Amino acid sequence: MVELAEGYQLTLKSMKTFNSEIEEEIDQNEEVLSELGILKSSEDRKYELEKQNILNREKILKDEVEKHTNKLLKELDQRKEILMQSVNNAQNRSQKINKDLDLRRKNLNQALNSNIANQVFQHIFEEKTSRQQRIVPASPKLKSCLSLSQVKM
Repeated sequence: MVELAEGYQLTLKSMKTFNSEIEEEIDQNEEVLSELGILKSSEDRKYELEKQNILNREKILKDEVEKHTNKLLKELDQRKEILMQSVNNAQNRSQKINKDLDLRRKNLNQALNSNIANQVFQHIFEEKTSRQQRIVPASPKLKSCLSLSQVKM
């Protein structure tokens, strides 16, 4: 019976040792869980800060792109306006020249068809004077205007 009691005591001692080891492992795991929780919280905060930084940068970049786009559109509109104004001025000038030339042609034809020497000499004198004061027609190449496709981005 003594041996049985000793065996029982040894078994109890082993169980207490196992229990202590398990308690120690639980404590170690609790420390690991605590550290993991701290790490997780820290990473969550870092993530949220970085996410906010990225979203803020996104807004800044969108605003900058929108501002640049508006600037380019304004420049394009200004170039078009300048080009159209120059083209309109050239058209008006060319139309005025055509009207003047048409009137001169009609006057010359009337003088030629009239067979009146006085009118012929008068109109040839006027034509020579007009040719000395000749207005240069508008050029299709408008030097002062750039093509709209030359807007730089």
